[in-house]
Amino acid sequence: MKIMDTVTPSTDARFTGKIASFVDFWLGQQLREIRREQGLSLEQVARRADISIGSLSQIERGMTSPTVNMLNRISGALNISLGELLSNTECTDEQTDGWIARAASHKQVVMKDKKIIKKIITPSRCRSVDLYQAIIQPGGSSGDEWITTRSGEISGLVIYGQLQLWVDKRYVKLEQNDTFCYTSEMPRKWNNPTDQDTCVLWVITKPERE
Repeated sequence: MKIMDTVTPSTDARFTGKIASFVDFWLGQQLREIRREQGLSLEQVARRADISIGSLSQIERGMTSPTVNMLNRISGALNISLGELLSNTECTDEQTDGWIARAASHKQVVMKDKKIIKKIITPSRCRSVDLYQAIIQPGGSSGDEWITTRSGEISGLVIYGQLQLWVDKRYVKLEQNDTFCYTSEMPRKWNNPTDQDTCVLWVITKPERE
């Protein structure tokens, strides 16, 4: 691991707001990809679903938890079933009663604009953490905006490749087998600066249930 510099987020840096939960974020990313694959704008889908553009934008960014009724309207606007929309957030009977998640059962979402393929690899019985694997293609990134989330701690392992990571006031260049962690409220962003794929495993603590 090579610590390259200490930086302060600029005063005009844009924060995306806090993600409601990583399930909501996952669902929102799928919605965005389906909408874009169909060549539809936010305005078109919002009008068809009879919801505001702002609400749909927040759902796509994982900033709010949509109701079942709202998801029904959105899936109808996209001409897909609610079951199809939720399929990547549910577990299958082939996961050995939830203690094991076989590789073939891992759900993924392809974020073409960010050059990222994300997989959720958490066994369904796991109550305290979520596991995610990300393949970050050359030039892929979390985006220009700084990200924060509502609760929890995030740890990661660079399985292969390189990752440039900005967290709060620090910039670091991570390489194969380097690990990292930060808390949810710390602003961060990251990218793959190389011409090869980078693979990162994220471990994210789940919010405590009240």
